[in-house]
Amino acid sequence: MIYVGLVGAGRRGRDHLKTLASLDDVKIKAICDVDETLAKNVAKEYNANHYTNYKKMLEEETLDAIFICTPTNVHVPQAIEAVKRGINFLMEKPISLKLSETIELVKTVKEYGVVGAVGYQSRYLDVIQKAIDILRSYKVSMVNAHYYWTIPIIGWIRKRELGGGQIVDQSTHLIDLFRYVVDEIESVYAAYSSIARSTEEDKRMGFENWDSYALTIRFKGGAVGTLSGTYALFPGIKDSSGIDFIARELLVRYIHGSRLEVIRREDTTVYIERLNPTLEMDKDFIEAVRRSSDKDLRVSLEKTFRSHIVALAANESATTGKVINIDELIGEID
Repeated sequence: MIYVGLVGAGRRGRDHLKTLASLDDVKIKAICDVDETLAKNVAKEYNANHYTNYKKMLEEETLDAIFICTPTNVHVPQAIEAVKRGINFLMEKPISLKLSETIELVKTVKEYGVVGAVGYQSRYLDVIQKAIDILRSYKVSMVNAHYYWTIPIIGWIRKRELGGGQIVDQSTHLIDLFRYVVDEIESVYAAYSSIARSTEEDKRMGFENWDSYALTIRFKGGAVGTLSGTYALFPGIKDSSGIDFIARELLVRYIHGSRLEVIRREDTTVYIERLNPTLEMDKDFIEAVRRSSDKDLRVSLEKTFRSHIVALAANESATTGKVINIDELIGEID
């Protein structure tokens, strides 16, 4: 039996609880949230203990793993507290708004030898695996992506100092697919705008952030890419997020949450998205915990942390006006 705890019982935390409850040999033992009423109610639903202090939960419960679904600024402290107790973790992205914290977590996980994972669930989409299979016999030369959205539903994400902006909070999923499907990213240049959502109405809604984002990316293998994102629009726009993978005489188009289109000169083939990526990710993580090894875990911290660092690098580029080399930014991790 794998015993798990949850820190952060909001929407995303409850998504994980639903998938975990469906898995054999998994027991949800504890729920922690600063909102005691929420913690009690969710814990009652899963016959678990409830806490408002995650350190107390880690001290009093015998856990194999925790799921961290809290605001970004507390992700790393909570993860490190678990790691030093030998407890495995899966945290929701973003990892941190600080490069130094991200590197510290990577080093700490290596030192203690636990399984650490980050919630880049798009790696488990069946249509993404199909894209990888198709592109394996081609050389991708260009990748273009977009993520069009509105003011975030969750209040703290609207603030730059807490949410990090749209690239760090949302489009990081697209950056991760760039790396997973195509190649490692060498450098990024970014420019951001705050023109669209600078009205008094936006301020009353607590929006204090960039609203539009444009990235130019170079891959180590020579391919190039672009990514644009925005908070300036509204919900309900068709195909509001996706990626075009371009090779010679081939366009592979991924539409987020929907389908994959394989477009050739002679025909177009469409594959419909069918798998629940959160379920597949959580199953993979639990199996890694069972094996005490992240070797085959698609979303291990080791495999995904560079996706997050590219997003942080984009913010730095937009702030400084410089092209940011990812390897130079990271430095050497022992």
